[in-house]
Amino acid sequence: MSDLSGIFEIGKRALLAYRQALNTTAHNIANINTPGFSRQQAVLGASLSPSSDAGQVGTGVEVLLVRRLRDEFLDAQYRAESKDLGRWKSLSQTLGQIEEIFLEPSESGLRNRLDEFWNGWHDLANDPENLGSRHSLIRRAESLTHTFHRLVDGLKELRLSLDSQVAHKVKEINSIAKQIAELNLGILTAEGNGNEASDLRDRRDLLLDRLSAIMDIKVIQEENGSISLRAAGKVLVEKGNIRGLSLKSISDGGITLSMPVWEEDESTVRVGGGSLKALMEARDDLIPAYEAKLNRLTEELVTSVNEIHSKGFGLDGTAGIHFFDPAKLRADNIALDGEIISDASKIAASSDGSPGDNSVAMAIAALKNLPRMEDGTITFNHYYSSLIAEIGAESKGASGEATAHQLLIDQLENRRESLKGVSLDEEMIDLIKFQRAYQAAARIVSRVDEIMDVILGMV
Repeated sequence: MSDLSGIFEIGKRALLAYRQALNTTAHNIANINTPGFSRQQAVLGASLSPSSDAGQVGTGVEVLLVRRLRDEFLDAQYRAESKDLGRWKSLSQTLGQIEEIFLEPSESGLRNRLDEFWNGWHDLANDPENLGSRHSLIRRAESLTHTFHRLVDGLKELRLSLDSQVAHKVKEINSIAKQIAELNLGILTAEGNGNEASDLRDRRDLLLDRLSAIMDIKVIQEENGSISLRAAGKVLVEKGNIRGLSLKSISDGGITLSMPVWEEDESTVRVGGGSLKALMEARDDLIPAYEAKLNRLTEELVTSVNEIHSKGFGLDGTAGIHFFDPAKLRADNIALDGEIISDASKIAASSDGSPGDNSVAMAIAALKNLPRMEDGTITFNHYYSSLIAEIGAESKGASGEATAHQLLIDQLENRRESLKGVSLDEEMIDLIKFQRAYQAAARIVSRVDEIMDVILGMV
């Protein structure tokens, strides 16, 4: 009877082991489309439970552990590339929006408006006594000033939009950090009680992947199953505790911006990568630099035109009048002088006061081809063209970097999926294999039960 009891125990252990293996396989199949899910594997091994029968050869099979198929090294590589991809992708999108603001080349672009402005002076030089040419020049000049205003307004609106996105990213970072801290505690509790916490670890890894695209992070695995998470040089999460981020308002260029700071001491968050880095880089560096170049173009244009115009005479003989308002030298406020707007005859075309003289109009029209920008090295049009070329080059470069990092991310994700991804074909093979083993174990138990009934009937 002792031999039969041992065989019965082997069958029972086999039923329990293969039932757990079947459960694991079913769990994999059920989560085949779950984002971040890692395939789980029931590792079977010979049971080492002591036998009551000294002659017993073995005691059956048992599930040694249910392991999560995951490679921490691949995860670390993926998150490092995700940080770079997040930065270049966000930067590429922002530069694309900047290109849309400038609308070059197009009829409503600043380059075309500048050409129309210079052509207006040529038309006036051809017929300096014609009031129609003067009114046409005013309309073209106003279109030019409105285009300057539109560009700066568009850049400021984009800057405010980026600032709003920075604030959103900070909230997202805090939310993810809180969830990771809660999962840390859940994993500690589950594994401390001897249970598997594979699904909790999957959720935590998925959050880490999301966070790595926003900012640079460093994950430190603890022996107890929790993680410590460093971000921007400081500890963001440690077990169930988080060090949150907040926003500090600062004034820059006449607008209020939100600066990410550490909540505990309001020290600046030194973001080294990710989409948050790109948003702050575009908001705080790129856009102000483009605005500054537009302002330099505006100031030199106003100064150069006024310098010549103020020395000329209008149709009514008045002199010393500026064409542009000399007090408004920025791209966001450039405007025609009030006297010019109210009376087109005050536009100076003559240098000696005679109505038919066009020397002032010709001199202003000639400014188009004179090197007045960058210490007298390039023309107004070339200066603006170089700005557009710079934006285009930055955009193309960022797009190329985003594409390159996307390829690396795709390769790493394929390698990760080859390990952690669920294959329906493989799971169906395991399902059949474990089902057959379970049926065989059930048959062992059934046969032993029949034999024992026969033996007991003989007593």
